[in-house]
Amino acid sequence: MAHTQEATNVTVRESKYTVRELPDGFTIDASDRPRVTVTLHPTYLSVDWQYAGELRPRFHDIDRHRISPLHYNGLLQSVARGLMRDWEPPEGRSKWRDARGWAVIQTRGAIGKRVHQQWQRFLAQVDPKVVAVHRAVYAATLRVGGLAFCEALYEHDYIVNDVTNYRAAAVWGPRITAAGDHDFLGTTLHSHVSTLILHQLYSLEVFRAEKGEHL
Repeated sequence: MAHTQEATNVTVRESKYTVRELPDGFTIDASDRPRVTVTLHPTYLSVDWQYAGELRPRFHDIDRHRISPLHYNGLLQSVARGLMRDWEPPEGRSKWRDARGWAVIQTRGAIGKRVHQQWQRFLAQVDPKVVAVHRAVYAATLRVGGLAFCEALYEHDYIVNDVTNYRAAAVWGPRITAAGDHDFLGTTLHSHVSTLILHQLYSLEVFRAEKGEHL
């Protein structure tokens, strides 16, 4: 849709997407696109797609539907893929190679500025401890997940200090998944108690996710 501003005689193209700002997030949709809802949590962003009037996580994996508040590109990609979930190539062009990927790239360009504005709003609200841990984990592993999304982790200042000051803790702490990792982590963190708490917190996080408390 386009309209003409008579005073300047400039044609401005309006976006088909509507963004609605919420106190703790935003929604984005269009008349021919499903709604995507982004919510800011204390330690991560969740991206939900709308299915038959219900909100469900973008991914079923306990980490992949949750995104670090620092990861703008990950947020934009997840929102764009959600909007294009039901998109199909035009008739006669269904054999385009990676047509869906092309469509997602176009969507990213259409919504990028407004998603970035919302992301900056979120970033200003994130606890500095969370920012420090996520930066340390990403610098060490090029991804953020696991215990880095667990709120209880940030209640223990010495664990936060370990993760932000020791690369080994940043690599293994947020990824601890099994007793074998527990043993290795105990040799890298300066506190064995940190290891035990990290392992217990991870087990609790998995248990909650399986019950759907984070979905």
